[in-house]
Amino acid sequence: MTAASQERDGQRLPLTGLKIVDLSHFLAGPFATMILGDLGADVLKIEPPAGDPVRNLPPHEIAGNSTFFFSVNRNKRSKTIDLKSPAGREQFLEIVAEADVVCHNFRPGVMERLGLGYEELLKRRSDLVLCSLYGFDSEGPWAGYPAVDSLLQALSGVMDLTGELDGPPSRVGYQIGDTAGGLWAAIAILAGLHGRNTDGEARHVEVSLFDAQLSLLVWQAQDYLTHDVVYQRMGTRHATFPPSQAFECADGRYVYATPSAIPRWWTGYCRALGRPEIADDPRFHDLAARQQNRAELEQIVASAFKERPSGEWVERFRAQDVPVALVQNVAEAFALPTVARRNMVVPVELSDGSTARMVGNPIKTGVPERFTAPPGLGQHNDAPNFLPSPSRHPEHTA
Repeated sequence: MTAASQERDGQRLPLTGLKIVDLSHFLAGPFATMILGDLGADVLKIEPPAGDPVRNLPPHEIAGNSTFFFSVNRNKRSKTIDLKSPAGREQFLEIVAEADVVCHNFRPGVMERLGLGYEELLKRRSDLVLCSLYGFDSEGPWAGYPAVDSLLQALSGVMDLTGELDGPPSRVGYQIGDTAGGLWAAIAILAGLHGRNTDGEARHVEVSLFDAQLSLLVWQAQDYLTHDVVYQRMGTRHATFPPSQAFECADGRYVYATPSAIPRWWTGYCRALGRPEIADDPRFHDLAARQQNRAELEQIVASAFKERPSGEWVERFRAQDVPVALVQNVAEAFALPTVARRNMVVPVELSDGSTARMVGNPIKTGVPERFTAPPGLGQHNDAPNFLPSPSRHPEHTA
């Protein structure tokens, strides 16, 4: 990454000039800092001499690194530092003096034991934003308890809500425990920076991965807190809007269509289904009735879906402007035309001159995006800590 890559044709990515020290490893923290790097921040990843533990995680690799590591460490540079040594500690503090943000996901107390606690960091950069990403809590009996994605899903209720009613709990199929925490960490860092830029004061923001999972329960959590309702897992069914679920079609594929709570979608759903008469059936005419008579309604709908192939069902529901989707695998999802139009698959150049594809950033700023491949371990040990800060645009200069 060069200074020129941060600015194209006079246009800058929103976080150009922001300097972030990334001490995080595994997934949640690196995901957060990659988001900020995608948006223009200069992210310096500090790794122990052995590297981020997931660099060599089997079974698949790209350019000598695991796909796991590759997926969350683009738009960064790498320096290796032994933080347990006096020389390494001093080198790190010299980097902090130049930085705006430090992000870590060590367990509580680790930074302090290294001699790199918040107060020590402030001696080198008095307006620093420190983001601490913990599994659970920063103190108390849960402080330091190890947190991994599936554990977070199990403890937060997410796993109990996932799966078929008559089957065992199931984990969400991707790393929602880690990625949700990473998203909240990115938000926390931006909030800390806004506060710092408003009053000039340092900020220490904390994110708990467990808290992040609770926050995503939204209305299921609210129904529990308000009415003591504990929802059961329902497979693809939506608890509130029957018959919103995936139904098997004549060709064996599944289609998900939903009338939601909008009356015109319910009548359109019935017309698309070829059962217009049930729209006004007293058992199903409004949402409350459909909730009360869910089992009868699902039987009628399931029988209807078996009459036609999936592609025909998608066309029929779209013709009625009713939300509908074919249940697809990941390969089919990436083949959709909107993926290319939205630049959601991006090429990155590898050190040998070849290219690899990565998932793009969903935030579009109107400024040309830039993506660099994840760095090799210690690739930038001999390079300056950060890129030169760009000068302000003339129109923004007092």
